[in-house]
Amino acid sequence: LICAASLAVSSATSFATGVGVSDALVGALAVAVGTSLPELMVNIKAALRRDSGMAIGNILGSNVFNTLVVGGAIGLTGIAVPVAFGLGSGMGLLNLAAFFGSAALL
Repeated sequence: LICAASLAVSSATSFATGVGVSDALVGALAVAVGTSLPELMVNIKAALRRDSGMAIGNILGSNVFNTLVVGGAIGLTGIAVPVAFGLGSGMGLLNLAAFFGSAALL
């Protein structure tokens, strides 16, 4: 789990810096991903054991909190969203669709 989280964070960091995302935004997102992956594994394990209470509690309590805190911290810093990820771009619309899709599933 530790190796997989490390690989995911380093790969995402390399990709983000390659497309021109600022270092502060990459750092905040890497922290969010690195802390959320172990919790995702807890949710998968709880689901496999049919312990829905544990999975729902972890999703609502931890993952939503992490997302809101990191998103809020990024918003407070005033870091601009790169044009390639804005709402007028294909990647921005894909991100927005993924967000609404995951919210609808939740």
